[in-house]
Amino acid sequence: MQRLIHLVFIIVFCSSGFGRENNFANENAIALTKIGHELVVKTENGQCVISVFSPTVFHVVRTKSPIKTLAVEAAISNDIKSVRDFGDKWVVCTDSLVLQITKSPLSFGFYNAKNMNLYAGDIRFFSNDSLVGTAYTLADDEKMAGGGERALPLNRRGTRLKMYNEPHWGYQWNEPVLNFSMPFFYSSNRYGLFFDSPSLGWADIGATVSDKFSYTAIAGEQGFYFIGECSYKAVQQSFALLTGKQPMPARWMLGNLQSRFGYKTQSETLNMADTMLTCGYPLDALIIDLYWFGKGPLDWKMGALEWNKTQWPQPKQMISTLADKGVKTILIAEPFILKSEPYFNVADSLNIFAKGADGKTGAINDFYFGPAGLLDLFCHEACNWFWQRYNDRIKEGIAGWWGDLGEPERHPSFLIHQNGMADAVHNIYGHYWSKMLSDKYRTNYPATRLFHLNRSGFAGSQRYNVFPWSGDVGRGWGGLKAQLPIMQTMSFSCIPYIHSDLGGFAAGVKDEELYTRWLQMGVFNPIFRPHGESIPSEPVYFTDATQNIVREFIKLRYRMIPYNYTLAYNQATEGKPLVRPVMWETNHSADFDNMNQYFWGDNLLVAPDVQQGTQIMPVYLPNGVWYNFFDGTRYAGGDTVFVKESVDRLPVFARGGSMIALSNHVGTMDGYKSDGFTIHYYVGCNNEVVKQFVYEDDGKDANAVARKKYELITITATNKNGKITVALQSKGERFAPKNGRKITVVVHDAISADLQSTDAVRILPYIDYVVQPKVKNTTWKRRKAKIEFNK
Repeated sequence: MQRLIHLVFIIVFCSSGFGRENNFANENAIALTKIGHELVVKTENGQCVISVFSPTVFHVVRTKSPIKTLAVEAAISNDIKSVRDFGDKWVVCTDSLVLQITKSPLSFGFYNAKNMNLYAGDIRFFSNDSLVGTAYTLADDEKMAGGGERALPLNRRGTRLKMYNEPHWGYQWNEPVLNFSMPFFYSSNRYGLFFDSPSLGWADIGATVSDKFSYTAIAGEQGFYFIGECSYKAVQQSFALLTGKQPMPARWMLGNLQSRFGYKTQSETLNMADTMLTCGYPLDALIIDLYWFGKGPLDWKMGALEWNKTQWPQPKQMISTLADKGVKTILIAEPFILKSEPYFNVADSLNIFAKGADGKTGAINDFYFGPAGLLDLFCHEACNWFWQRYNDRIKEGIAGWWGDLGEPERHPSFLIHQNGMADAVHNIYGHYWSKMLSDKYRTNYPATRLFHLNRSGFAGSQRYNVFPWSGDVGRGWGGLKAQLPIMQTMSFSCIPYIHSDLGGFAAGVKDEELYTRWLQMGVFNPIFRPHGESIPSEPVYFTDATQNIVREFIKLRYRMIPYNYTLAYNQATEGKPLVRPVMWETNHSADFDNMNQYFWGDNLLVAPDVQQGTQIMPVYLPNGVWYNFFDGTRYAGGDTVFVKESVDRLPVFARGGSMIALSNHVGTMDGYKSDGFTIHYYVGCNNEVVKQFVYEDDGKDANAVARKKYELITITATNKNGKITVALQSKGERFAPKNGRKITVVVHDAISADLQSTDAVRILPYIDYVVQPKVKNTTWKRRKAKIEFNK
């Protein structure tokens, strides 16, 4: 406590002096009282309420909103250690943060309690007749990321971002507004800010005034959540504790999910599945676009939500036939119903559409597909009615859902929802849609892991099993490049399964190299889903040379299931993202805006090739030892290396001092068996001990984690005095076959090339090791096993 008092005096006598030139509100504070676990600051015009959610997370709110975003699931804590009045300011302390509340004019500043470094100071509220906002001063060299999906560099300082979920067909690089706005921002100074506002707004990150950050909105809460940490990883992890984690996906959801705009008939769908499987492509799902209920461009049927029996005469039989092959069927659904469809009159009579000023159904006459109404999914009755349409199809065997146009794509300002005007609730429409579907599955199908592609949402949508994609990206190299900041920003913002239409969706031309590069990157993305219009997205329509490459990479995706499935478990239990910006791992501010590469889990560094005809690829390798994943070349980190490129591989590097478990399985996930693993141990240094685990369960039970119905296989590698030992131990339920598992251990170590072992085998595609790895095999039947490599 003596040290804490000393820190308080430092902050009192070292005022930041920020904000002297700003034009923000000059409201004064009058008194501070503690009510329960909250602090209430009485002001000249009202009050501010301060809550603590953890020692590193504060919530400061001036005006609460009646609109419930449901973004935050964490509870208020009792982590306030002290509150002191120093005349012109109050100082509030937790073990990690110091909050300085300046009384005149009212402002807030946050400091690190351990070293008294300033995170952000002179944070003030302001308002006028139409806007409410928060603003503060940026440090000279400060970088700022976040704001959701943007085809922009990671560092968004100098930009003014519109906070409004908005589709852009055929977008490329430099598109500033896309489908999933996220009012969460994180700074190179290792803090985060979340504005729990669902309405139309703007984030001005030094665009209007170079050293000012301001967040304004037309409605909603006037307040902010502040996260102050010692690392970027901790900022993200605290935001995950605040807004939640995503439940485990079913194993099949990490496989090859083939989509197109669109399969038009039952026979075309069945033939495509047969063609893909016959040509040697693993396949776990076919995704059917709006032709399942409609005829096409000259006769749209959006909102019909019933099978078009002319084109799909026996849908239940089709679903069953595909299921017998291990292929799931996924259907699209949209919340718009055309006035020309019978369900429009039904929904209108039930009063479940968004309304106009006259209280009647608000007609959207400029909707692309024709005049329509929009279901009010903030309305309980609308959700129940919509769910019945879903449930009819689930009973036929539908395994997952594609929710499209959920921004909503067309959302006139005059529309009125049950909880507010359109612009005020716009950014949480898709969020509530996902919640509805998640809640209904938990009630009606509690053992089923929900798959819901929804291209729009809000903070916390991950709790509702969303698998969002990045919208109708243009088929071009600029569209491919755009996916790097989108994936990294959204992943840091706790939306872990963000992905793209692999190959590009819209316009463009058929480009074999672009298609190859996009699908190669997709192997190291949360969801692997080729999709496109006008040009077929299936690999079988490309040249033999392209197919030979793409096929092996899709097989690699399946071999990586033990690694990828374990990433999903780490996300579900700890909130760790699958895709991680470089700075998430290194904690170096110099890496803050490095968007050209990312970590795939703990052990792999991926540098996608997003430029046509690349021959030499520069890749920055952080400190440590690294191995080229495809040819085994060993590198010393801490510098940029230049990798010779070829179209049959992409720069992927395994971290020295790590292990990667691969499966021998390359078929559909229904046939997956954990009867064999290949464990690749990448030696980092002498006298090291590396411990990791592989997560296994039945691949489908939604309650497996909660009920501990899973197996953790711990792998420990010891490298000591030239002797390498790999030990395995299994805990929990056993998912191994009775005859045990076939375990292959591959040691990658360019230094200890004289290790004695059996002959090396080719495990990955295109491997041509510079130093041949050393391999040993064993059959593992018991709970423990040990494999030794001796000089």
